[in-house]
Amino acid sequence: MAAGFGRCCRVLRSISRFQWRSQHTKANRQREPGLGFSFEFTEQQKEFQATARKFAREEIIPVAAEYDKTGEYPVPLIRRAWELGLMNTHIPENCGGLGLGTFDACLISEELAYGCTGVQTAIEGNSLGQMPIIIAGNDQQKKKYLGRMTEEPLMCVSLLCNRTWSRL
Repeated sequence: MAAGFGRCCRVLRSISRFQWRSQHTKANRQREPGLGFSFEFTEQQKEFQATARKFAREEIIPVAAEYDKTGEYPVPLIRRAWELGLMNTHIPENCGGLGLGTFDACLISEELAYGCTGVQTAIEGNSLGQMPIIIAGNDQQKKKYLGRMTEEPLMCVSLLCNRTWSRL
């Protein structure tokens, strides 16, 4: 248990060395001072949600059962999600992405999952491969690898290795 905690602390320290800060969505401030935050979605958030909801209803739901049955990878849906800007939402703006925060990305992901969690996982899986570069990549690596993800509907993966795995 203590060894796992120590590894976790080392990871957090390495992240802080790269001066990585989580992107976040700014809360919608109330117009009247002193009232705190509004939990209403911003217009942009409503637009993201509506686009993802329409895509889920009109394009994912009609074919989801077929993808579940055949096990085929949903390439046409991934292409369409990319065209609509529903993929790669965490890529920073300076690399050609939307640079959305976690909350905005969750709004989109939730609507896609309404259509089919399997398709949503295929679409959102890119963030697993992108995150190590977003967190620890230098500017050149970010532009090279993340920039490509915004130019065409590509899929990426993150491969991890650990010396102790070979002993298992």
